Amino acid sequence: MIITEEDPSVLNNVNYNYLVIKGNEPSRFIYNNFKTYKSFGKQDFPVDDYIVPYLSKYLKSAKLLPVRGRRYLFGTQDKLQESSNFGNKLRDVFMTLYGEEITVRWIRASASTYINNYKKPKP
Repeated sequence: MIITEEDPSVLNNVNYNYLVIKGNEPSRFIYNNFKTYKSFGKQDFPVDDYIVPYLSKYLKSAKLLPVRGRRYLFGTQDKLQESSNFGNKLRDVFMTLYGEEITVRWIRASASTYINNYKKPKP
């Protein structure tokens, strides 16, 4: 996922997904590179308010802001190139922490279950 300050309307490269930054805060997720792209096309979602503080903290601590050149949300240590083995790294972290081989597939399924059952608190 590339971090960018570009207008979401121009982020159409089907090889990449994007995190759009506006005013040093994450504002939109743009998905172009996913399995069912041909059926659903480009997906453009606002970053939920409850995620912004966590994502902002990560962006600042990883020194990904301000955005200069191409930077990847999860990439190599210098954050200047994508990492093709992110899934393997994530699996290794879960193995170290929990002694279980938890893959990206299981994390995705867990997130889907959470999202489908999540009820936002009433204001």
